[in-house]
Amino acid sequence: MKQFVFLFRQSPINLSDAEQNQRRYEVRSWALRHRAAGGALDGRILEDERYTVLPNADQSPTKPDHEWPLAALAFLEANSFQEAVEIAKTHPGVRYGVSVEVRGWSSPAATTPATVAEVSRRQEAN
Repeated sequence: MKQFVFLFRQSPINLSDAEQNQRRYEVRSWALRHRAAGGALDGRILEDERYTVLPNADQSPTKPDHEWPLAALAFLEANSFQEAVEIAKTHPGVRYGVSVEVRGWSSPAATTPATVAEVSRRQEAN
């Protein structure tokens, strides 16, 4: 099995209280069905407070007007990228203005002492 992450972004549409409750119910039901079918799923809702650290400390953070805010993450396993995409297509949030970005992920490669030394040299050169 391969590991994937779903990145959920909420569009700027305003949902009524009834729509928000319905969306929560449908998402919870979707997650329970996915888990009952043997799928590993670990979801997390992101809090509103955030801070962006940019490469150049003199720059002020900017956010493109077209970018929807990242609202949640879900980690899951699937046999392939295409299977993960098919799972994402079934997420009920898409009917409520949520986009679901599917990304594969893996643990970073072990860092060797030579690699650390090389990174240090590059940082000193800049």
